[in-house]
Amino acid sequence: MKYNNFNTAIYCTVQDVENTDWATFSEKFSFIEKWVNVDKVYLESYRAEKFVSEAKMNAARDFFTKKGIKCSGGITLSAKGRTSWDFRSFCYSNQFYVDELVKVIGFTAKLFDETILDDFYFTNCKCDSCIADKGDQSWDEYRTAKLRAMSELMIKHARAVNPKATVIIKYPNWYDDYQYTGYNLRDQRQIHGMIYTGTETRDPALTQQNLPRYLSYFLMRYLENSLPGKNGGGWFDPFDCSYNLNSYLEQAYLTLFSKAREATMFCLGVLIKDFREFVPLAGYAFDRVDAFMGKLGNPTGVACYKPFNSAGENYLLPAFGMLGIPLEPTPFFPADADTVILSESAACDEDIVIRIKEMLKKGKTVVITSGLAHALENKGLRDIIDVEVRGSATVDRVAIDMLMCGYRQYSQLPKEILIPKITLRTNDSWPVVVGQGGDNGYPLLIETNYSEGKLFIITIPEKFSDMYLYPVEALDSIKRRIMPTVPVTLSAPAGVGIFLYDNDTFIVESFITHATPVSVTVKGINCSLENLENGTVLEGITGGVGGSDSTFTFDFPASVFCALRIVKKG
Repeated sequence: MKYNNFNTAIYCTVQDVENTDWATFSEKFSFIEKWVNVDKVYLESYRAEKFVSEAKMNAARDFFTKKGIKCSGGITLSAKGRTSWDFRSFCYSNQFYVDELVKVIGFTAKLFDETILDDFYFTNCKCDSCIADKGDQSWDEYRTAKLRAMSELMIKHARAVNPKATVIIKYPNWYDDYQYTGYNLRDQRQIHGMIYTGTETRDPALTQQNLPRYLSYFLMRYLENSLPGKNGGGWFDPFDCSYNLNSYLEQAYLTLFSKAREATMFCLGVLIKDFREFVPLAGYAFDRVDAFMGKLGNPTGVACYKPFNSAGENYLLPAFGMLGIPLEPTPFFPADADTVILSESAACDEDIVIRIKEMLKKGKTVVITSGLAHALENKGLRDIIDVEVRGSATVDRVAIDMLMCGYRQYSQLPKEILIPKITLRTNDSWPVVVGQGGDNGYPLLIETNYSEGKLFIITIPEKFSDMYLYPVEALDSIKRRIMPTVPVTLSAPAGVGIFLYDNDTFIVESFITHATPVSVTVKGINCSLENLENGTVLEGITGGVGGSDSTFTFDFPASVFCALRIVKKG
């Protein structure tokens, strides 16, 4: 039965298309059909300098069309000789590859009105020809300009062959490094008109990229906000998930929590052979989320700004999501937001200090990281807050909330962590959460007033995942201060995330492998929470400042989520 709130798709590589006996494939495909309603397949025409045969492509298309499954094209612009670690891209200073691109898009656009580019559409070539062609430009300047030209060329030739042609550009999960290999979200999103999101995260401790798992949701929202209504969906795969099947489920869940229009599973060959166990998991995830997804409003959260083609404190922002801070990322400065979080990547915006001042003058809250504070020290930040980020310190305790000359609470960390050392001006700003080592204290969260607003500096440890070691009380203190207007706040250890929607619904998900107590506070008295899946109701306890909040406390099992609606009484 078709899903009510999203479509699903399977990507089929050149090898899948070529090596399948389509005349006898029904029995094998029935395994997928048993668990997943498939709306679409992407049939790949080219990979690693190999074209699919038209006979095989036609056989594949006939097979799926007869089942009522839509067929679109797929292209992987990779060169020969790729190994598991050596991703060989096209060399766009070489006319052979430029001609090959034109040939590939022409061949595919004849067959399909819609084609998606696998995320090998980048260039990492540093051959002598590219070095000479680059000249005095930086590699990111050279490559983003080169791929902008290639995208324009591609769209021109696709539409010359097929005026209806749409070529979707799928962006990979390594969003902070796009520009270094030519991905140019600022320009290409408009050239292509449709984009897609790689939502593969897996386990950051065991894989190369160190991507926080919240990224599967974060990147979907970032790309959606870069081209509203034109982010086609999210794409995930089973690779490196066998050690923890739940990591595959997480990718599916977070893709859909972002209100994805489509979820694509990569790829047909591995799903019917090497990774069959993931098909029932995907089916379970799709069925489960579809049952309540229509009850969710539009995603919302604390704005975080990452300019197009920027970098700095790479892959940090989704880590805030792992701390229980609901995020709504955007490449456009969110001047109307109540709170904005800015990492070092925001320094790529030449007007960022002006923008910060304007928000503060409106009475807003601005949160900047220690990396951004350091980058802006001599670029106007001292006019707002005079701090210096110099050297480092080791801390093994955390103290929170100033009380006379000390703090209200002191907690031991499970290990020493290394943090940048920030020097502030006493009583011009205040260290409201500190790390302690020996007889010294070092700010973890600094607060200052400017005009009608508040600015916070949050210290980022040398390993940003060390923030996950902070005690719940410290995380609560940080969240309470930096997002005063958020209607739902979460008190839980790091590794429990929350996803907010604009109709009083939200989702809490645990990434933790053991049960943990969780507390949710909702603005409003005498509220209750309705479980969107089974209709059960949880009553809250009225409290907070002036008795204006409702708090709900429950034991949260390992690696699960719960979708809830706030019911307000009276």
